[in-house]
Amino acid sequence: MSEHWYTRDGKSSHTRLTKKGTERATTLRDARVEGLLPSVSSILNEAYSPELERYKQSRLLDACLKFTPDAFSTTEEWKKAIREEADREMVEAQQFGTAFHKAMETGEQVDGMDVLVAATKGAMDKLLIDGLEVIEQEVVLVSKDMGYAGTTDVRYIRNARNGILDFKTTKTTPGEPVLLKMSHKAQIAAYHHAAFPWLNPWEREGINVYVSKTEPGRVDVVKYTAEELEIAWQWFDACARLWRIRRGYDPRKEVVS
Repeated sequence: MSEHWYTRDGKSSHTRLTKKGTERATTLRDARVEGLLPSVSSILNEAYSPELERYKQSRLLDACLKFTPDAFSTTEEWKKAIREEADREMVEAQQFGTAFHKAMETGEQVDGMDVLVAATKGAMDKLLIDGLEVIEQEVVLVSKDMGYAGTTDVRYIRNARNGILDFKTTKTTPGEPVLLKMSHKAQIAAYHHAAFPWLNPWEREGINVYVSKTEPGRVDVVKYTAEELEIAWQWFDACARLWRIRRGYDPRKEVVS
């Protein structure tokens, strides 16, 4: 799995051009040479997720039922088709999320996004009435002292407290609460520390706005307290330490030419 990278001044550096003029993913070797910072999501991938593993296993089993070995010339071709089919839904989910965020940011109509965007803006209107003041949108946040960077949807102030808000598109089941993930909370905690490093832990708050892909118009707003974000920050910090150990690369240190 390729990782996302940022320069130390907050510019995305996820890909680069080859000598042939084609794009390739930025590698760990590139990062070491240039002193790049990993994204928050790359660091959080270090954490084991039982829900994600069950989902991947389910996708593999579904793909095995769809393709039989005798339909392919070799076993390796069959395995490749299985892997591609298993990954397809995850790739589509990522593309869906990207399209949704673009529609929210630009206001442009994107096929299949109009209902979701309208519902999300309705939820944001309620939050504004609740005293939320948007300070910045689509802002890149950099933490040089901790060695990471990332892009969050909204930096805000509410009731004299600084906060981070992030949108998430997700599948939901009618009548059941949205599935909360520690990684989402930890992501907000990491953005918080990058945006407001001077704040005391008890002065923080965060919000996830979950937009349903399966129930048009459903939006769940989940607010996190300062205490919840402090625990999530410890979780993220543990992931960051593991990330550095596994790669033998400490992005907190400046590159010396």
